Amino acid sequence: MDVMGRRERGIAFLLAFCMSLGLAARALGPALTAPEGWLVGSWMHPDCLSNHWLLAWVADRAASLQGMLHNGDYYWPIGDAPVLAGNGTQGLAYLPFHLVWGWPGAVPRYLLVAMTLSGLGGYALARAAGADPWSALLLPALTVASPFVCGELGAGRFSQADTAPLLFFSASWLWLLARPSSGRALLSASLLAFTSFFYWYYGFFGVLFGGVMVLVHGWRTLGIRVLVVFVASFSAMIGP
Repeated sequence: MDVMGRRERGIAFLLAFCMSLGLAARALGPALTAPEGWLVGSWMHPDCLSNHWLLAWVADRAASLQGMLHNGDYYWPIGDAPVLAGNGTQGLAYLPFHLVWGWPGAVPRYLLVAMTLSGLGGYALARAAGADPWSALLLPALTVASPFVCGELGAGRFSQADTAPLLFFSASWLWLLARPSSGRALLSASLLAFTSFFYWYYGFFGVLFGGVMVLVHGWRTLGIRVLVVFVASFSAMIGP
């Protein structure tokens, strides 16, 4: 019976992966099939081209080990801090793709991976919330191809379109509440720090979600030791 259960979960996870990948490819459309000839997003949106530029600029600066806190050419002659102003840390996740394919071909390939992971994050969240493997297959469709995600892609706001870190943190938090342990607390803290690093607002939303869930379950569910491990680990990782 347990073998059949594992097989069922494995098949459902494989279906979740295929759904997420297919929906991501469908959303990206010709930008994925002909990446050198199309840009992801609408060039008429005021944020689109600047975010494309920011991805490539951060990747180029990181690859050449140059500073990226200030750019004197952006908003010349005063300059700007584009990484902070535009959530440019996403360019570090994009970097491996940029090194292989360069801009613009690397962008849809990077987004294909990010959006597929968002689908799997939605599946993980549904499972953590108590859905069975088959019911949880509804979530990838919502997390990959939702109007919100497609709208952010159209605007070129790739850090907002990448919801995977927040979804995986939310799933890990529910698992932590279900079975508290120091190891799970460390995993949740790492995922929340990762979420916050790549888009600070999603980190804030994660804190709100975690707080509400603790209120629902009661803080004693976690216990003082597990809470201390989580808060200390998260603070140490995100503090710098």
